[in-house]
Amino acid sequence: MKKNFQLGQSNEIIKDGIIFDLHNCYDFKKITLQGAERSLKIFFQPSHSYRDKIHPVYFFFSFLNYLEFSPGFGTRSISNIDEIGYKTSGDQDDEWLLSEEQSTLEDHLFFRLSKIDFIRVHSHKAFFNEIE
Repeated sequence: MKKNFQLGQSNEIIKDGIIFDLHNCYDFKKITLQGAERSLKIFFQPSHSYRDKIHPVYFFFSFLNYLEFSPGFGTRSISNIDEIGYKTSGDQDDEWLLSEEQSTLEDHLFFRLSKIDFIRVHSHKAFFNEIE
């Protein structure tokens, strides 16, 4: 997966030298899936105490080739993100996630949104952007 970002700590995104702390500063907002375009967007909004300081952000995945949601995803309230990492295709043990340094272009990006909710995705391209 070609990306314009890197993972920092287990809940940080690094883009252009700027660290975005998704766990402490942002809340999960929504996802949009465009089936015909094979694309996915995952949106995060600043948490209440950061709303005047930072902009909302989103991930955009184009040309999806793998997408998995945890069973019952969307049937429970989800507000934050616990961890982001990588998983090798076929590896279903989500207790251990790979770091940026351990991952390859073929590994799936894994978003742990709560103890039981997750999004697992792989695409040709992945972008991380601020909404200004």
